[in-house]
Formats: sequence, structure tokens, C-alpha cells
Amino acid sequence: RLRTGRPSGGHQRLQRGLAAMAEQKPEQNPEVALRESNSPSRLEPLVAQAGPAVESRSPQWLGVAWGGAMLLTGTFCTISAKIMFETKAEGLEECGGSMYCKFNKPWFSVIVMKCAMTCCLLLHYAASRGGGGPRASAGTLLKISLPSFLDLPNVLISNVGLLWVSPSIYQMTRGSVVIFSAILSVQLLRRRLFCYQYWAVGLVTMAVVLVGIAGVLATGAGSSTVTQIIVGLLLILLSQVVLAYQIVVEERMMTEDHVTPFQLAGYEGLWGLLFFVVLTP
Repeated sequence: RLRTGRPSGGHQRLQRGLAAMAEQKPEQNPEVALRESNSPSRLEPLVAQAGPAVESRSPQWLGVAWGGAMLLTGTFCTISAKIMFETKAEGLEECGGSMYCKFNKPWFSVIVMKCAMTCCLLLHYAASRGGGGPRASAGTLLKISLPSFLDLPNVLISNVGLLWVSPSIYQMTRGSVVIFSAILSVQLLRRRLFCYQYWAVGLVTMAVVLVGIAGVLATGAGSSTVTQIIVGLLLILLSQVVLAYQIVVEERMMTEDHVTPFQLAGYEGLWGLLFFVVLTP
């Protein structure tokens, strides 16, 4: 081929490569190229495509602080609810031959909680005023009605159980949600539990059993009978089964539908108020 003057295939490919290199921009300084690749205009489409996962991560101590605040507020909520149920006053209905009765109204605490949850929408709209927050579609708002509907029997059943058990027994029995959440996560979310997680679930199971036995044996500490305490413990366990399913549904919504916690809590409260209006009569 060289003797006939006809270029070979490799020579043709080399010529095309040299022509393409000649048409390209001159080589940039590495520092300039690095600055351009990290410029906001180049990163904004990537951040928008990746979503909130690439946003600045919160420090680890903040998560620990939120966990501690959750424990404190949950304990305070339980104690305040028990004090409310044990408060006696003159009422309009007779109980035990007297008008001086306890405030045994679990529905009241439910509606107060739903009103407080609805206020989270104000925080959500205040945080997303600049347009940076995600907007929930109509289909997503309709989906939130499912965990909201599950939250009503969860809170109501657990509050009925609180009427007959002490706040400490109630609070520790609610730890059984770890057991049911682990089971439902494996069955519905296809999660895989490791060995140490199975050990943790086993320890929680043993602790719940011991708490239940202690609650039944400590019948002299309150006015509830053994039957009432057993029924109360069973109601609390049943409420945690409902709560575990609600947690799984909420987790799937926050990961797949990109619903923020403020959105989820606020619209759950709003749906709960609507359900409350329908079911109360």
C-alpha cells in the first residue's frame, strides 16, 4: 500500500484523530479547569438531579440531640396524659354513683395531638417560602391519608391501655415497636437484618416480657385489677403493631415520594382532623 501511495486504514484513522484534535479548544490550565468543573453553574444541575441526598449533612451530635429530645418529650407526653386521665372533677355524667369522675377521655388527647401536628404545615411553608422545598402532588397528599388513618387507632388504643397501666409500664411496653418494625421491614421493605440486630430485637423482646410480668404482679400499686392490666398491656402491644406498619409506610413515602418530615406530620394531622370529624358522631 505504501508503494502505491494509498494510505492504510491505520493511517486514515490517525489523520482523522489529528483533525479532530485540531478542532478542539486549546488545553486549559489544570487549575482553571478544576475551578470551572466545581463552579456552581456546573454543580446545580447535578444537585437538582441527585436531590436532598447531596445536601450538607447535619453533624452527628445533632442527631443525638434530636433522639434525646424525642425521649424526653415522649416521656413528658405519657406522664401528662396519665395525669389528665387521673384528674377528677365535677362532670355531666355519673360514674360509680357520683358526678365527681375521672377525665377518662382518650379521644380528647387524640384531637389535641392532631391539631398540634397540623401546625407543622406552618413550619413547612415557612421553610419553603423561597421555593427550594419540595412540593407535594395531589397523589402524594392522598397517600398521606393512609398513615394518618393508621395513626388514629394507634393513639386511641394506646391511650385506652394507658388508663389501666402505670406510665412507666406503658412507656417501656411501647418499646415493642422495635420488634414489629423489624419484622415488617423485612417482609415489606425487603430489608436485611444483621446478626447484632437480631440480638438487639431478642433483648427487646425479653425486656418487654419482663415489663409485662412486672406490671401484672404490681397490682397493688394502683386501682386497676389484674384483668384490666392484662387488657391494657395487650392494647398497648396491638397499638405498636399498627404503629410499626405506619412507620414502614412513612419511611417508604419519605424515600420514594420525597416527602419532608414537616409535610408528613402536618398533612397527617390535617387528615386526622378530617377523619375525626367523620368518626366522632
